[in-house]
Amino acid sequence: MKKGKFNKLTEQIYSSVNNHLKGYRSRGRRLQTYLEIGDDYLKILQIKDNQIVYNQSHLTHLQKISAYLAELKYNPQDLILVMPSSKLFVEILELPNASKEKLKNILRFKFLDKLPSREEEVYFSYYIIEKSKDGVIVLAFAVLKEFLNPIYYSCYEEGVKISSIIPAALIYYLYHQNNLNNYKEILYIDKGTNYYNFIFFSKKDCYIRASRSLDLQEEVTKTTSYLQRRYKLEEAPLVVVNGTKVAGSSNLKEEDYEINDHIWFYGAEAVEGFRGNCLMQYFYDKKQEYIIINSIIVVIILFINLLSFGVNWKVDNDKLAALDTKLSKLNPIIRQIDQVKGEYSRINQQIKDLEDNINQTYNYLPWLEELSRVLPKGTKIDQIHFKDYQLNLLTGTAPSAIGVMNSLEESGYFNNLEFIGNIINQGDGEQFKIVGELVDETK
Repeated sequence: MKKGKFNKLTEQIYSSVNNHLKGYRSRGRRLQTYLEIGDDYLKILQIKDNQIVYNQSHLTHLQKISAYLAELKYNPQDLILVMPSSKLFVEILELPNASKEKLKNILRFKFLDKLPSREEEVYFSYYIIEKSKDGVIVLAFAVLKEFLNPIYYSCYEEGVKISSIIPAALIYYLYHQNNLNNYKEILYIDKGTNYYNFIFFSKKDCYIRASRSLDLQEEVTKTTSYLQRRYKLEEAPLVVVNGTKVAGSSNLKEEDYEINDHIWFYGAEAVEGFRGNCLMQYFYDKKQEYIIINSIIVVIILFINLLSFGVNWKVDNDKLAALDTKLSKLNPIIRQIDQVKGEYSRINQQIKDLEDNINQTYNYLPWLEELSRVLPKGTKIDQIHFKDYQLNLLTGTAPSAIGVMNSLEESGYFNNLEFIGNIINQGDGEQFKIVGELVDETK
């Protein structure tokens, strides 16, 4: 072999081995790679040796995710997928001491029942903030499957390995909890890629939400007013944006603030605290399910093959062919019968649901009449859900979401009202979601 060709081959081998080892060496030096994906943006950030070594945001991601990861300085062995705060349902809850499975069952009726989406439409989990002999305080969160599934399976199809799935709200919580210095009743606001994260600490409670509103000043005014009512504060809480105190909401301008990337240094703590309980558990379960199903199919195929082998010694080929012909004729009929059964069950359930809805509507007529009387002019209701003496959900659009809340609080028919999710500014008004309790004023 000529010397020039030998040198070129040596360089190729060295380059291949070096690229393979690059991620291994980086991981040994505490490399963390975070991927945050929203509706219209993608953010990749790498931390190595307590320094941000890569930080890029793309407001429109037209390429495959793997193409953006190829631009990284260090090859990530493990990728942490972060769900943006604007796509989460979040609540802090006090729960009794119980096993992991029992805590999840408790969250089903204390957290999931209050969400505007059904349990089968979301992935949910929790993070234990504080544990004592009296119980536990947890940060519960949920994300829609229709949002997370396309992201995860796109990564899976591209060969991108995800090691953890965590909520951004937890990273913000840990960031401020570790920097509180015993200060309370402060509204912390941090700028994300295309949203603002709001967090307020009370004695045993914490208020967390995100907003994509373009009017930061108006959003802060509404939030501080709501916090004063909810926590019965004597005055509006102090506002801190990206670590800087703000004297009054009138001094807030969105263009004055950059994205707060200091929060990402607490991502590793979030991953460690979620170990064994992050959203990856749902996808691990599915993989296990696929393995079990495939194993069963293999066993069935082997059994059928062995059975066929034994039968072939005893049964004539013509009889077997006749049986196959009859079976092929019966299969379409069996499928049609199954379809008819399924359609019958579905229609039966729809009729039952309609009957239940009619009965419930009569039962809750006083509160429906009260809503029609007290709601401000221009309010459009999209969905109402009552259960027992609970207002499980009231969603709609109004010129002022706070105005709707004030009207309901002044009525004697409702109690313990609060917003869930974000107040979203739309062209025709503000979209809101409210939950609370019903008071029987008819007695």
